[in-house]
Amino acid sequence: QNVLAPYGRDTGNIWHQGAAGLVRTLLRTTPEDAFDRQPLVHLASGHVLLFDGRLDNRDDLIRELGLPMAEARDWADSELVLHAFLRWGEDAAARFVGAFAIAFWAPRQQKLWLARDPLGHRPLFWHRNGSCFAFATLAKGLFAVPGIPRAICEERVSDLLTLIPMVGPESFFKDVFRVEPGQVVTVTEGRVFSRRYYRFDSKRE
Repeated sequence: QNVLAPYGRDTGNIWHQGAAGLVRTLLRTTPEDAFDRQPLVHLASGHVLLFDGRLDNRDDLIRELGLPMAEARDWADSELVLHAFLRWGEDAAARFVGAFAIAFWAPRQQKLWLARDPLGHRPLFWHRNGSCFAFATLAKGLFAVPGIPRAICEERVSDLLTLIPMVGPESFFKDVFRVEPGQVVTVTEGRVFSRRYYRFDSKRE
């Protein structure tokens, strides 16, 4: 939390249960952020959400979810995202328009979903080492976790210097990976899966 505090100077919160822990820092950028109370816990199911970003299709989501418009219009974006994940699971990411990085933790299933918007406006990094899985919106957040190496990935730096587009999950740091734009990464039973939920259609006008 201390590492990320300069990027979320308005407030910071910590949630932990068993072997899982989540940290959120907030920089308020929209009116709805005043109502944000993350990490957001759904009491009935125990699901926990972290959302960094902005939704641009709030009214559409409210209608699709069947929520009362007058009430839900004042909710934080994270509240709408939580309801969407409870309804559609990992398929919810394809229904969001905006800039976002999302983490959704299902403790009963021991399953974690990470997602980014199709254009990759908000970063999201992860690292896996033995029984430990960590993620953060900034790589420096991961380096606060003991055992995560601080080593440059020379191949990725070489690609940058030779103007090769960034493709694949590798980042500029060894053993630190990106959730790629338009992708959902699922972590369950010690395994990591990735699925692209959005692909640009080059033929569409």
